[in-house]
Amino acid sequence: MRNCLLTIAQNTTSNQHTHLPTVTMITDAALYSLAVFLGSAAVLMIVLYHFLEVNAKDAGDVLSKQRLADAVPAKSR
Repeated sequence: MRNCLLTIAQNTTSNQHTHLPTVTMITDAALYSLAVFLGSAAVLMIVLYHFLEVNAKDAGDVLSKQRLADAVPAKSR
């Protein structure tokens, strides 16, 4: 009788425990590494943006001369 109850108890407990995937929390070291990487990437993108902005050719001067020519009437003969 005791063996029978033990077998029943083992069968019921094995059916109740399903193997669910466990979720692990990010470690402090991994979080620190991620923060350093993302911060460095942000700084590099800011530096790249400013480099491109400073070295870009300005098209405003050409447009200003064209608009000035359109605004000033031609001399009549």
